[in-house]
Amino acid sequence: QNKRAMLNNTYLAAVHAAEKADNYQIGYDALDLSLNYGVTQKNGEYIRFRLMLTNNSVVKFLDAQKFDEARKLIFSEMDAGVLSQSDLLKLYRSVTVKECNLLYNQKEYKQAIEKTLDCLEYMPKDKVLVSNLKVYYMGYVDYLKTNAKPSEIKAVIAEAQKRYTNEKAFQDLTGESIPY
Repeated sequence: QNKRAMLNNTYLAAVHAAEKADNYQIGYDALDLSLNYGVTQKNGEYIRFRLMLTNNSVVKFLDAQKFDEARKLIFSEMDAGVLSQSDLLKLYRSVTVKECNLLYNQKEYKQAIEKTLDCLEYMPKDKVLVSNLKVYYMGYVDYLKTNAKPSEIKAVIAEAQKRYTNEKAFQDLTGESIPY
């Protein structure tokens, strides 16, 4: 019982030290150090605190709008194979949604679409991502109507129609009302 409490305190101290130093690597190093000294195995407590450290680090990156750094951390954790794929994919979706909503508001529709499509490769049936992608396509088409050549507009419409064959909003877009 005491050994477990001491271990939890050690893990918690590692997570807090990383947060205080604003350097998540310190936390991972401290957690891994405990493994090197035989204090523990990659048991439930280790995984729980590693997930806490990863979550907290991703949130800090999101707050600072360091989306690439957040993705890099998430994918390095996927490679490490300690945390569940499901937990890491939820974080990846959060990063993508936050970044793409920011891109959408900045009228960077193409980037929002591309990053959402990248995330959809890992989570093809995610309703939030699919819904957001539809909004990004609609915004992009509306934007292009006053800022692009008709051929470019028609290409984006065709791409959206191909992706959403049953979506009435996209099937109704023909590009015929596009000024030439």
